[in-house]
Amino acid sequence: MKVGDECLAQFGRSWVDATIDAVHDDGMVSVIEKGSQSFFDRWTGLTADEISIDDKSVWDALMADKGWSELASPEVRELFEDAQMPIDEESVRAHLVVAVNNLFGRTEADPTLTPDEAYAMMRRTGQCGKSLTEWERLVYGPFYWNQVRMGGRKPEGLTVLDWPELLPALGLADAQEDAKELAAIEALEAEHGFVLPADLRRFAATKGVGLAVYGAHPNAPDWRPVAEWNVVTDGRSTGFSANIAIEVIQPHQGDHSWWMCFRRGADEVTVDLQFPGDPPWANAAAPSLRFFLWDLWRTRVAWESLN
Repeated sequence: MKVGDECLAQFGRSWVDATIDAVHDDGMVSVIEKGSQSFFDRWTGLTADEISIDDKSVWDALMADKGWSELASPEVRELFEDAQMPIDEESVRAHLVVAVNNLFGRTEADPTLTPDEAYAMMRRTGQCGKSLTEWERLVYGPFYWNQVRMGGRKPEGLTVLDWPELLPALGLADAQEDAKELAAIEALEAEHGFVLPADLRRFAATKGVGLAVYGAHPNAPDWRPVAEWNVVTDGRSTGFSANIAIEVIQPHQGDHSWWMCFRRGADEVTVDLQFPGDPPWANAAAPSLRFFLWDLWRTRVAWESLN
């Protein structure tokens, strides 16, 4: 993979046409989206497994492996199932009729496709050769704001520093304990009958964390004072990854927010990203607070190298 390579890139569920714009030192990738409809066309913070180079050859190998030289509704249904898009036989046939007419100008009651035509059809749905051969359920949902990633990276996608190395990177090398925030933490714990995991307790009680988190990413996430934290203790029933969930980080723009989640007695929190809705819903954003903060900071470094 190198700058200038044509590729398909995955920002969420769909794969789009793009060009490699940068391959950063830590393996993060930036791409330019072709035909972008948004103000920004560069996306920063992708991983190698979210990029497919020469995807058509992956597709051709898949067709050869399945032994398909022609695809009718049973084969197309299998493709949708491979893409984790289950669909019944009647709906597949109806989809085929419309797709063949829209893409290839043919009117057929029971259409069949060549492998190349089937690829064009699956690309229209946002799928590709790589998504059908290397699909895996996302545990951590990638999230982009202003086309810059904010978490949702697989744990193996980033080597994370321990706190003694991470704090200096965030500008907190000589930071002292914040007595006001520590008192607020103790009051919060007494009110709700739990003890914060050590990682969240230590970081939140450090002077300057608000400014450090604000500067850790170009989208300026807002670490809120402890007195403003929103706590729920039935998080599992409301979509969080643990029963205790605390809204700690709010966005500079938007109505999403990041929550620290944990079980009683846990040493570390996990990080969930909540979206508004009725009811609200959440995705896992990071396996730990350390991972989330380092992910933000490394993405900022990648973004700054191009701006």
